[in-house]
Amino acid sequence: MPIIEIKDLTYVYQSGTPYEKKALEGLSFSIEAGEFVGIIGANGSGKSTLMQHFNGLLLPTAGSVLVKGKNTAVNHYYSELWKEVGLVFQFPEQQIFASTVFAEVAYGLKNLGLEQPDIERRVEEVLHRVGLNPEEITHLSPLRLSGGERRLLALASIMAMCPDVLVLDEPTAGLDPAASDRVWQALQDMQRDYKTTVIMVSHQADELILLANKLAFLEEGRLLAYGGKVEVLQQMARRDRDDWLLPDHLQLIYCLEDCGCQVNTDIISLEEAALEISRILKEPTRCKV
Repeated sequence: MPIIEIKDLTYVYQSGTPYEKKALEGLSFSIEAGEFVGIIGANGSGKSTLMQHFNGLLLPTAGSVLVKGKNTAVNHYYSELWKEVGLVFQFPEQQIFASTVFAEVAYGLKNLGLEQPDIERRVEEVLHRVGLNPEEITHLSPLRLSGGERRLLALASIMAMCPDVLVLDEPTAGLDPAASDRVWQALQDMQRDYKTTVIMVSHQADELILLANKLAFLEEGRLLAYGGKVEVLQQMARRDRDDWLLPDHLQLIYCLEDCGCQVNTDIISLEEAALEISRILKEPTRCKV
């Protein structure tokens, strides 16, 4: 049984009013436990609306969302869904409210009913996991931390609860490369150690294509492609070239194909693209330009 199953999901903002806007239309797909799924689309494609359905913040206008076989629209299940699906918004540091770093991470753990020794152990463990030193910061106000550190703290607060599903909305937006690397490493470790299902939303594919098992491509509220990375990226490349969401190295590969080059498009990484371009340069007959 899939851990998440979307069936004919449609969502309309302000339904029945003059401001009615359909954000999602007829989405159907499923996510297996332990997968890393990337959701890609331009601004306004419905990515953030979709992610809020995974933990019941939004409920379908039509269709259904099942988490571990249970409908998110059922009241008694909805109220407990936060324990199983952790949601990290695009700027999670804006959600921080506790007076100290320790209290911020411990808040969710107390709501789970953990005893104090277990809370202390898990706070220390998760701060280390995201690259923060608990001995130096647990007593500090979150306002004393840098912007990148607050982002890592917000992520740690959700990770500490060990949800079965972790949903993130562009968690590395605005972070420097070092902080971004720590986020990626923490997510990889969590997926490996706890078999967590990770769903990440982004408007660019660069951050997702190396780690994700599957990709979902949204456009104007519709699911245009879902499945293996190569297949989805190839379908994305067939869309309007004036607004590409593909990484630069894949844009170049598909441009070469458009120009008549015999190029392998079954590639993902920058290294693979570099090797393919190197082969083309050594074999000019592969291009009819």
